[in-house]
Amino acid sequence: MLRSREYTFNKQLGKFSRFYRGCVMSRKIVNSVAATAIAASALVSFVYSSSVHAAAGQIVKAHDSDNDGTLDLAEVKKAATAKFERVNTDKDGTLDVQEAKAVGIKLKALKAADPDNDGTLDLNEFLSVVEARFKAADPDKDTTVSAAELKTKAGKALAATM
Repeated sequence: MLRSREYTFNKQLGKFSRFYRGCVMSRKIVNSVAATAIAASALVSFVYSSSVHAAAGQIVKAHDSDNDGTLDLAEVKKAATAKFERVNTDKDGTLDVQEAKAVGIKLKALKAADPDNDGTLDLNEFLSVVEARFKAADPDKDTTVSAAELKTKAGKALAATM
């Protein structure tokens, strides 16, 4: 009888030991995964911030037709009109809520920029949003937006429409 109890105890101890080793390994894996996730997050943040700074310069370079190193309202409107045409996937001449999201215009902003309250933005309504964002992105009021100004929050909102 004693042997039977000893055998049962050792068997249970073996199960517990395997369970405990599994928990320790799981904790090591979880810690490893967490450390990897933190490192990946930091890398993505660095790459994103670097790409935003590089993207601002590329946007200016791509749309600066007079090669002065900045964008004026006419250049921005020309780029925005081209983006309007690309994003207007159903080719009905207006941007609905989903299409407007693709150019960084959320529902609240769409409603504010939609004077006829039809739930869409036609090209003129869209360009009025672009003009308002241009003015917000030009804090020095020199009627141009530089790459540095495109890196600001207002500049990023403007860049989304181009």
